[in-house]
Amino acid sequence: MGNKGDANLINSKDSKNVFNYLKDKKMCSYEFNEKTKSLHFYVNDKIFAILSNSHSVDQLTLRLPPNLNQLLREKHKYVLPSYEFMNTYHWSTFFIKAFPDIALFDLIDISYNLTIEKMTKKQKFKIEFEVA
Repeated sequence: MGNKGDANLINSKDSKNVFNYLKDKKMCSYEFNEKTKSLHFYVNDKIFAILSNSHSVDQLTLRLPPNLNQLLREKHKYVLPSYEFMNTYHWSTFFIKAFPDIALFDLIDISYNLTIEKMTKKQKFKIEFEVA
């Protein structure tokens, strides 16, 4: 896994801002998934975000606490249960243009931190101190 991606996926200014925020997370790597035509973002080989474009709509899929997913889906029509291959209880898809960058950045942080919380102390140490 490296930092490989399809630049054609990042069309709008909003998507570029989200892409840059994602890739700048500590120990983040990403790759283009040919099957889903999306960019998958990882921390220590654990996925925490997906950036995609479906039917010309830029989308961000994040792993969030189930209660937050439910609340966001109830409050916003541009938050949907995620893809069929993701657990919809834990993953939601956001239409990027419908949200300010700062709101998406906060949600990205939650997804990133939730992913790290599930790791061992050794893995957390590597991320904290950026040890390869």
